Amino acid sequence: MKNRSIPFPVLVLALMASAPLSNAAPSMEEMEARLVELQARMAEMHIQMTALQEELTTMKEREASATAPASLGSPPPALPPPAGASAPAATSKFPLRFYGKVKFDAIYDSNNFGSDEYILYIPRNADGDAQSTFTARETRLGIAVDGPAFGDWKTAAKVETDFYGSAPSSGSGSLRIRLAYVDLTNGQTSVRVGQDWLPIATANPSTTNFTIMGYNGNLWGRIPQITATQQFGEDFSGFVSTFRCRDEEDIEHGLSCDLVMPWVAAGLRLQGRLLDDKKNATLAIGGAVRNGDVEGRSVTPDLLSAEFSIPWKALTLNGEIYSGKGIGAEFLHRNGAFNLRGEPIHTRGGFLQLGLQAAAAVRVHVGYGIDDPDNDDLVDDEFFQKSTSLFGNAIYAFTPELSAILEGTLVETTWSDGPEDGYRIQSSLVFVW
Repeated sequence: MKNRSIPFPVLVLALMASAPLSNAAPSMEEMEARLVELQARMAEMHIQMTALQEELTTMKEREASATAPASLGSPPPALPPPAGASAPAATSKFPLRFYGKVKFDAIYDSNNFGSDEYILYIPRNADGDAQSTFTARETRLGIAVDGPAFGDWKTAAKVETDFYGSAPSSGSGSLRIRLAYVDLTNGQTSVRVGQDWLPIATANPSTTNFTIMGYNGNLWGRIPQITATQQFGEDFSGFVSTFRCRDEEDIEHGLSCDLVMPWVAAGLRLQGRLLDDKKNATLAIGGAVRNGDVEGRSVTPDLLSAEFSIPWKALTLNGEIYSGKGIGAEFLHRNGAFNLRGEPIHTRGGFLQLGLQAAAAVRVHVGYGIDDPDNDDLVDDEFFQKSTSLFGNAIYAFTPELSAILEGTLVETTWSDGPEDGYRIQSSLVFVW
């Protein structure tokens, strides 16, 4: 922009407007001094206006280049999001939902529980040394996907992982599969293919311990399976399933195991109002069987189970009972399937739990569990004779997503030369989304 002189009439008018009101007219020298001062001010204002005009032109050019189509091979630079805007969400060709949990555990053990991070049972001749552990390995991540439909069938899938993989340290962790399955649904019929929780003996106690009373009265596992479920009515359903997990059971105690046949299971579930007119009570029964060879001997492991949940006002009573033989890795019962002669070990057990919603934000639980193998089936302490667990906890919910848990657990495990016992104090902070 060219520099132009200020017209003389404008200067005179400006000079007159700036002159103070007085009775005496200013002298010629005063008029000239004021004129020089005013010219300097006007020149400064002109410089500022020129700079503003140049900045406005630059901003318009940037806006035009950002909205113009990009030439091939040179996409326009990404513009920063507006202040307060969130980052772009992940996209998928199908609707999906991300979910997860952060869980921190602080643990004190009075004895060896078979693991630093979770309770198995008290090993034979445990050293009795106390120890403490911090871990966040039960933190998990998950993705749920609504898939395409074909014919009358709808599809969905889920993948879930945590950090209890093969990494040995509680301060680190490696990912592993928790859940990975596809659901096919047609009206009242559904088929699940992949890794999921066991379809039989599905009840679990409300303990913050990672193994949820495994080896102490609760059979559970997350197992690769094919499970079909049929809803016969609003309150009645049944399932058939086959599942298999190749684990230490295949070489348990160094035995030659040829367990080719997977487990085959079936069960029925009934639910409806019982004591509480707002909450359903549940009763389920199930059975499973398999066949194979161990040390050249034909074996037929089997399992029968029943589970129940009975709510009444602020109380809920739930539990599970089971009896079977050859129950191993699929049910978190490793080393308890076969004895040193290659014969199935018969065991029975279960748990009972009472829960109380003590306040809007406080829930408490007490529970007891027992796993009791047949002592005549044990040869030389290849497995314990009995293991029991008694626990109690209190859960305080700061919000629906954030809660704190304090739990105490007593475990007693009996071997041929007597019982071993110990207690654990565990506190957890859990955030879910």
